[in-house]
Amino acid sequence: MNRISVKAILVVVVATLLSTACGVDEPEDGGSVEPTITLADAARKVDAYAEQARAALNPQAKFVNPYKNYDFPCSNADGSPSPDRRDARVSYQLEGVTPEQVPAYFQNMRSLLKKIGFTITDDQKGEFLGAKNNVDGFTMGLQANNIGEVYLKVSSPCVWRDGTPKPGN
Repeated sequence: MNRISVKAILVVVVATLLSTACGVDEPEDGGSVEPTITLADAARKVDAYAEQARAALNPQAKFVNPYKNYDFPCSNADGSPSPDRRDARVSYQLEGVTPEQVPAYFQNMRSLLKKIGFTITDDQKGEFLGAKNNVDGFTMGLQANNIGEVYLKVSSPCVWRDGTPKPGN
């Protein structure tokens, strides 16, 4: 191969790598221009997933100390806040959990995650369990501390408020 051909191939390879590496096309990166579910649908879905988890962990468990943000700003690839993409997220403490019950909560959560199509992404046995649904991009986490407090968190992927990108995005 002559020197010009090698140089041309390198230019094409580098250009291809740069165009794919710099593109922000994943919902969690805050930059997809593909339609998504609406923010209202994302909020309903995080609530539904949280309720499924509560029922699977312990049907008598009560959510306390809620944190709900159905309009949380996503970040662009450069770290700046996205003006048009948001996610919905909730977290709760589960009331009345004893330290002895914590292992059963984690086992119940693992079973639920598998049943509803989540892949476990982080498993710190008895301390933290994180998972992501590969179909819809939602995430769930269960966290416990040494005094038996258990927390559940559910988040949506970044979505367009009305499900479609605005012109110019």
